[in-house]
Amino acid sequence: MRIKAIETVAMPGYPRIQLIVDNPDLLRRYPLDAWRRSAVVAGALAVFALGGCKSKVPADVVPTAEAGQKQPDGGSSGAGEATRRSVRDLDTFGGTVEFKPVKVKAMKDAIAKIAPLFVHGDGQGSTGCIVTAPPIFMSEDTARDIIINEMKKAGVEFDRSDVDMADEGLYVKNDGPVKDLSLDNYSTKSRLGFEFVSIEDFGGFGGRRSRSSVQSYDLKQCAENARTALKDFGKVPVAVFYDPVEKGSNRHRDRDGWKDAEKAARKKSEEELVAQVRDFIAWAKTEGVLK
Repeated sequence: MRIKAIETVAMPGYPRIQLIVDNPDLLRRYPLDAWRRSAVVAGALAVFALGGCKSKVPADVVPTAEAGQKQPDGGSSGAGEATRRSVRDLDTFGGTVEFKPVKVKAMKDAIAKIAPLFVHGDGQGSTGCIVTAPPIFMSEDTARDIIINEMKKAGVEFDRSDVDMADEGLYVKNDGPVKDLSLDNYSTKSRLGFEFVSIEDFGGFGGRRSRSSVQSYDLKQCAENARTALKDFGKVPVAVFYDPVEKGSNRHRDRDGWKDAEKAARKKSEEELVAQVRDFIAWAKTEGVLK
């Protein structure tokens, strides 16, 4: 085996030390489990977090990746506000590790709290020839009204709709299941948006189309895909909700019975969506996203 020099080093996807140095409160809020179990480490961490230790690394030196690779702010080489100076160091086996100058935004812009998915309803259903309990899907308009009304009770007023996150610089387009994302509504004042995953989002959020006469939907999984994408590529707090997809009962054979079953399923779905929103509000207040 021949030893070959490493010409360049790609930046890791995990948080770098400068992010923690600039935001020491992160260590206090999100300590590693192994650190919690060590009294010595926990004590040192408390001193670090409370003391706001300063970095020994010059503020204008941040290792950056090759052109076109993802940067700490979620963008790519050549986009941003402040320019970092070059760093050339570590000559190993005749090779050089080089960090090229790029433009990046402030590190704190990379910190976006994405709530967990609050599960109320399985979000699954199938349509086609063998289905005896058809799924009752919720419309986007109905879902938006429910979410907006519940969030208004928490003091959040949404002033924008159908916000293309990439165009606004709030999301980095990628090659994953959720390549692009538009928020259903966004609050400029609260700097908070939400996305309701409906049957209309199925294909764009990683859902697989069937080639048979039966199509199955898993909107909860699609919502999880959207949440993961926002966590990896988003830059603002976003709440992700999904259609609970309740089913009409197959016990009813007459038309009036089906209508009653559909009405009951819609009511239950709306109640489950309200529960999702209220769980998010409780989480957001605990995490400081909402006051």
